[in-house]
Amino acid sequence: MNRHTEHLAQDRAISMLSQDLRPCIVVLETGITKPKARELYREIHGVRPRSGQMRDADSIVRTRREFSAASCIMSFYCALAPNYASRVDPEAVMAAHRIYLEDNPPASHRITLNEVWVLARALRSAEARLVPCSKCSAKYLEVARQHYAPACPHC
Repeated sequence: MNRHTEHLAQDRAISMLSQDLRPCIVVLETGITKPKARELYREIHGVRPRSGQMRDADSIVRTRREFSAASCIMSFYCALAPNYASRVDPEAVMAAHRIYLEDNPPASHRITLNEVWVLARALRSAEARLVPCSKCSAKYLEVARQHYAPACPHC
């Protein structure tokens, strides 16, 4: 990486880490090194980043409320990321999550930004898809290995 490209990648990483995206995602999306991403996370948040594996898409959406929220977020994401089937668009992930947070009261279930990225990755890999409901025409999220029979969470 030349210095200009390195600077742009670091600025993008800082923006992503400031919104609490995990360093492993930032490394994938920006190309900065894992130690640098972890160092930036510590500087921004004052604590070490969480360790451990990220959740699978099917473990994020387990209840009707979670399916409803995830369906809304992923509909926003797909509208913002026209190439969602070929790549994860981190800016669209962050924008879709912001829209979701604006429309949901604090007491409701919160799907995290990292979980939205996991769901976007599942859409890209065809592990998940948005399916139009035959009754209400709303699109709902269907995830491989989901815990109950696929059905529109809105109906």
